[in-house]
Amino acid sequence: MENPTTRKFPRTTREAFGMSAQDAQAIFCYRRPLHERALMWMFRWGWALAILAAILLTGCADEAPTWAADQANLADAIAQAAKEVGQ
Repeated sequence: MENPTTRKFPRTTREAFGMSAQDAQAIFCYRRPLHERALMWMFRWGWALAILAAILLTGCADEAPTWAADQANLADAIAQAAKEVGQ
């Protein structure tokens, strides 16, 4: 492992590898690649997506506007009954 420019063998790790142990930085946080994170997310939260897809595709979400209209009709009926009782 002779250095071709100086024609001598390295005596330290800094000479051999360009850095010593004191120069090296530890890896503080490893972040998985995006495709692995997406796959793990699907494994963790895929059941919720399946339930949401089932609700949306079966038409259960179509009842929300009619439910709001029914609530408005009920509020009108209560207000009308209160007027009739007050007269």
